[in-house]
Amino acid sequence: MSAPVRAAPAQEPTRPDSTAVAVLEELVVTADRAESSIGTAVSAVTRVPVRGLTSVAYAGVPEALRHVPGYSLVDFDGSGLDPQMMVRGFYGGGETEYVVVLLDGRPLNDVQSGVMAWELVPPVEIEAIEVVRGSSSALYGDAAVGGVINLISASGAQPGGGVQLVAAGQGLLRGGIRTTGRVAGRPLRFFGAGLRSGGFREHGQRNTATAGASMDLVAGEGRRLTASVRSSWRELEHPGPLPEASLEVSRTQASSFYRFDETNVWAHAISLEGSTRGETVGLSAGLTSEVRRSNTVRTLPLTPDFADTKERELGTDRIAGNLQAEWTDFGLPSGSRFILGVDASTFRIDSDYFAVLNGPVGAYQSASMERGPIDASGEGRRQVGAGFAQLELRPMPSLRISMGVRYDRLSDRYEPSSPSVEKSTDASHSALSPKAGLNLRWIETPSSTGSLYLTVGRSFKAPTPDQLFDQRSIPLPFPPYSVTTSNASLVPQRGTNVEAGAYHGVSIAGGSVAAAASVSAYQMDMEDELDFDLATLSYINIGESRHRGVEAGLQLSGRGGNKAFFSYALQDATSRVGANAGLSLKAIPRHTWSAGLNAVLGPSLEAGVDVSRAQGAWLDDVNTLRLPAYDRVDLRLSWILLRGKVYVEARNVFHSTYSTTGFLDPSGSGTAYYYPAAGRTLTVGLAFDW
Repeated sequence: MSAPVRAAPAQEPTRPDSTAVAVLEELVVTADRAESSIGTAVSAVTRVPVRGLTSVAYAGVPEALRHVPGYSLVDFDGSGLDPQMMVRGFYGGGETEYVVVLLDGRPLNDVQSGVMAWELVPPVEIEAIEVVRGSSSALYGDAAVGGVINLISASGAQPGGGVQLVAAGQGLLRGGIRTTGRVAGRPLRFFGAGLRSGGFREHGQRNTATAGASMDLVAGEGRRLTASVRSSWRELEHPGPLPEASLEVSRTQASSFYRFDETNVWAHAISLEGSTRGETVGLSAGLTSEVRRSNTVRTLPLTPDFADTKERELGTDRIAGNLQAEWTDFGLPSGSRFILGVDASTFRIDSDYFAVLNGPVGAYQSASMERGPIDASGEGRRQVGAGFAQLELRPMPSLRISMGVRYDRLSDRYEPSSPSVEKSTDASHSALSPKAGLNLRWIETPSSTGSLYLTVGRSFKAPTPDQLFDQRSIPLPFPPYSVTTSNASLVPQRGTNVEAGAYHGVSIAGGSVAAAASVSAYQMDMEDELDFDLATLSYINIGESRHRGVEAGLQLSGRGGNKAFFSYALQDATSRVGANAGLSLKAIPRHTWSAGLNAVLGPSLEAGVDVSRAQGAWLDDVNTLRLPAYDRVDLRLSWILLRGKVYVEARNVFHSTYSTTGFLDPSGSGTAYYYPAAGRTLTVGLAFDW
């Protein structure tokens, strides 16, 4: 995969788009935790500009990843506002995450589950996204199995600012502002954003607000010290899945089982980051403190005719820090470097469950929302310490050799306070994650550049605190009459990864068209894989799986701003143990395509079309029922006016009826459940820079 060109400066008319041409020499920091060129990477890397993307302004930052080869979005709310990532055959079903998400290198995933709340990152705040696909545990540790997504904020933007305003179907209103100035002679950056939506489905309203600021306390002479704060709040309803029979009646309805389901979250974070650079040594460090409080009412459907609803009050506090040193020109060939660093974090979880309701659908239709007695309560802690090192050698200008290793140690403790549970539980895990790769620049001429890479490594994903200790009880009609899905004896799942790929850029048609192509092929074998056991109704380490695939991308850029792209991914993820050995893992689309064209029709008018398709996903582990293949076509028109852009976009223009994911009833009834996606949606927006 290759990366788009950098977004245009704020004072110029902006035409960035997800179809922007890629250049191999684009600089990124995420792949190596230090600045390097994409053309020398030993992993599949891309850089996506966000500022000015109309689709991002509507549905959020993840929309920019729809055309990254290998990335698929699972759309739970139907409007693209509550997505989860699926990459290289890894998908946590909304309960956990196999991708590490960062904001300027700081962790964003939820503490208790690892899931990412994308609504809390407004598009107006983000300048670009750096994406590393595949195993990255050698640098980022736990959960970096499917990859790493680093959101690059507009903290380095020039003085000025920008504003985004969007109105769309389902009563969606979205706005955001970003401004940069100086206070007491120091650069100060501020952003604020809000969203309100009535929802595509009944019981699907959403309200969010986010604001933040950062200031350079020290800047200049190779030194920088920046302080930042951010706060966020969101309130959303969950319409839940629909059984197939109900889906045929109305795609916008919500089951009565989920009429009370909702989430309220607020979070505050403060960060301090600094760096200094000498002739041969660079140092960087960061410290982040986050406080988050949430209240969630959630229903678990136990059979098609019976469900259980509980309310959870959750408090999480996290402190995370890192220190990293980079040496260059230390007696090895020119261009070599050595990186040494440590990561550390500690967080606390305070969880209380309250009974709300359980029973058949009739009980839900007539009941009112009343919180009952406390059902389970406790406090958990996780401490993580890690050290990593990476050596990059350049024995010749065209060859880069990279070797790295990371050691992680995780310690967990849970102290229940429920009357029926008295024993504290401890769990400790460690992992060694080595990685080695090489990149060979096989061609470099004025009109063509190309490189090949090969990498091998180990990765791991530790069980989340919820998988280890969550005390939510599930009622049963037989002894022991109640169980929890958590399992304190879980161990990390581990994988061995092999990947090969190529980047190639060429100027064709007499220099009037630039083409950038990329391809990668991978295999990862996972062991001790976390899975849900229907026999015990709990998580256990029984799985072994093999993840194979091919990802390819092509981007064309012509004179005058005309652009086109195409991407394809094959995901072949199969079980390797038990009765399902050789069968595909559920919910993973085997084939995904996306393509698009952006044409400049005049001095200030642009038109674009995006097409995407996914097919080949199974709804169950035994591969008896497939998720229907689905297509989506989006059209847009944009007018550039001075420093702004006015656009109109029609999403799902042909009004396709589809679902991005679903599942079969785990009780064995054979009922299929789906999360329906919205039909045709019209969006009108304005983006303006000053």
